[in-house]
Amino acid sequence: MDRNLYNAASEGKVGVLRQHFDQLEIQTTANKNTSLHVAAQFGRSQCVAAILEVCPSLLCQVNIRRETPLHMAAREGYPEIVEALIESAKKMEQELESGLGGEAKEMLRATNVDGDTALHMAVRNCHFKKEKDKYLEVVRLLTGEDPEFEHPANNAEETPLYLAAEQGVPGVDVLATILETCRSPTYSGPGGRTALHAATLHDFAGLYSGTPQKGSTKELLKWKKDLIKQADAHGWTPLHYAACNKNGKGDPMFRDMVIGGGRNIACNPRDNVAQLAQLAKCRRRVKRIAEDKKKVDAKNYREWFQTLMVVAALIATITFAAAFAIPGGYDGNRGRDQGMVVLARAKAFKAFVITNTIAMMCSVISIFLCITGLWYAYKEDDKINDRDIARYFGAVVLILVAMFAIMFAFIAATFAMLAYSIALALSTCIIACIPFIAYTSELGKFISRLFAKKMSSSY
Repeated sequence: MDRNLYNAASEGKVGVLRQHFDQLEIQTTANKNTSLHVAAQFGRSQCVAAILEVCPSLLCQVNIRRETPLHMAAREGYPEIVEALIESAKKMEQELESGLGGEAKEMLRATNVDGDTALHMAVRNCHFKKEKDKYLEVVRLLTGEDPEFEHPANNAEETPLYLAAEQGVPGVDVLATILETCRSPTYSGPGGRTALHAATLHDFAGLYSGTPQKGSTKELLKWKKDLIKQADAHGWTPLHYAACNKNGKGDPMFRDMVIGGGRNIACNPRDNVAQLAQLAKCRRRVKRIAEDKKKVDAKNYREWFQTLMVVAALIATITFAAAFAIPGGYDGNRGRDQGMVVLARAKAFKAFVITNTIAMMCSVISIFLCITGLWYAYKEDDKINDRDIARYFGAVVLILVAMFAIMFAFIAATFAMLAYSIALALSTCIIACIPFIAYTSELGKFISRLFAKKMSSSY
């Protein structure tokens, strides 16, 4: 599509659009959208009226997803454009003398590649609070124009009535509008479920908020009480779904469904409603215990972070002091090397400097991880996630590396200062290696146990 034509249709520039009237039927976007699709998508009612006046044949033209301009307007929630498209289709019927059942109904019943009609799209997006009234008006226009249409399910086995019930309280008005204007709408959903199954799962916000509100469940039961007896593919009735979400004691939803359907609906060859309600109680208790455990874990992690931070700060202080208290001292004689390290050329001294620097850097990074871990632990209200655990174990690993490095630094510094006496230097280094060997042994046992536990849990 020409860029000027697209910009004119999307920005509502009717004057520029009139300059391209001779190209409206041949110009399309990469997705096969016509100028009418674009104007309907962006809510440009004046452009829509101008295009329909000149080229009404674009009314039923589809894009690459088999969507008409009506699909676009219904999805975006533009009732004035929906009404203009329907009126234009009616005008075409009168001109062709086709009477009722022509262009208008064909457009209203058209489906895209997903099997969605324009009503599917309007109902699916009606949960936006700021634009709910617009979508509700779109639903009234679409259902009121073709009340005899049953509005069958799409490729996902969802009917518009099921989609409205699935939205819970925000979809009550849409559901009531469909039931009021359509004579016999279909109510099926995926998995053999009905709109009442969906309502029992998503209707709790209105029933338990403490204020009387109209719920989808009550609307459906008033419309068709037999829905309470219909089971899904697993043999579950809507009452089973309600039992899995709330305990039936004092529950208005349970009372309405039991009175409306009778006591026999409470039994199933495999699952009993009372058992499901008890199971729901147990699940909530387990969830509460898990939340309490998370709070305890968060408190423990904060204490561990504080402990690690003290240890890391101590190591950083030792390594900082060792960097200025140089082994062997400085050269005090006058000359070029005055103030330089006496043992600067010794290999053992070079090893000391490197290992001391490693210990210093690891301890500082560990302190940083502990500070950020504490900050996130307090910020997220006693919630510990994988990110905090990764910070903790990262700080532990860095402290372990720092401790290894500081041991090597001590051994290297001792050897550098006692190089004149090999026997004394070696004996000192061997003694210093004893805690290092014990430390390595304990670390190996810990890693092997951790790996064995992980392997056993995987099986």
